[in-house]
Amino acid sequence: MNKAKSVGVIVARFQVAELHAGHRHLIDYVRERHALTLAILGKPDFPTPRNPLSFEMRNCMLKRSYPDVEVEAIADHPSDQAWSEALDRLIGQKYGDRPAVLYASRDSFLSAYSGRYETHLVPELVHVSGTECRKRIGSEGGESLDFRRGVIYAWQTRLAVTRPMVDIAVLKPEVRQVLLAGKSTDPDDKWRFIGGLVDPTDPSLEFAAKRETLEEAGDIEVDDFRYIGSRAVSDWRYKGTGEGGITTFFRAQFIFGSPRAADDIARLKWVPYADVMEHLIEDHAPLGEMLMKHLAAA
Repeated sequence: MNKAKSVGVIVARFQVAELHAGHRHLIDYVRERHALTLAILGKPDFPTPRNPLSFEMRNCMLKRSYPDVEVEAIADHPSDQAWSEALDRLIGQKYGDRPAVLYASRDSFLSAYSGRYETHLVPELVHVSGTECRKRIGSEGGESLDFRRGVIYAWQTRLAVTRPMVDIAVLKPEVRQVLLAGKSTDPDDKWRFIGGLVDPTDPSLEFAAKRETLEEAGDIEVDDFRYIGSRAVSDWRYKGTGEGGITTFFRAQFIFGSPRAADDIARLKWVPYADVMEHLIEDHAPLGEMLMKHLAAA
């Protein structure tokens, strides 16, 4: 291949605070073999822990160290085939019929690419993981003005999150009672339903509901979880943030055991159905209304 006419293309994410030795080895390797070097950076729809930096941030980082390297972005796509076709179009539109080679390092895009260009795996000079770099930053933190500005920027530009939650009305139908809970931040005479955030490891909302029940009410046996409804919930912790939560509300049958307040619950109490509404905190009153309608229709 004629070096004077060829293009070396690096497809990478470079989701790090600064280029590490492995990145520099890859870029230098390509620059030595081609007249032109193009870095194509993956561009997700929104930031995530794996992709925290915007294209603009990574473009500036690359240009400071390698001003001669051209930089473009390619949108992430769920289809490897569609992504490969988009990658080929980008290179073709930029360089026409010039020969190009796509370069990558370990654990890169090569397994997903099915386009028309030649590919080349660059042997590692040193193993440095971007994931490890991000984890180190997350664990170390920082005290500088720039670090604090970065943290604020990240929160101001992140996609607003609606957190999935579950709430559970644990019932004793034979005596028409429901188990209510109180947190240390609740008024002494007010109560709420058991519940909490859905964990990323929960395989289903039903599983999350049972997990929360056991975590907050101790060693009890419950069964027959039934969906009642869902609704946006008001939570003072998210007030004024532009974020919030949506809860999925279940009822469950108490089988046996002695409820014991645990996790972030300070107290538990069995309350007659007829008294539920007057006992609930304001944020859980809409759930109480849903429960009353459900019980009346049962």
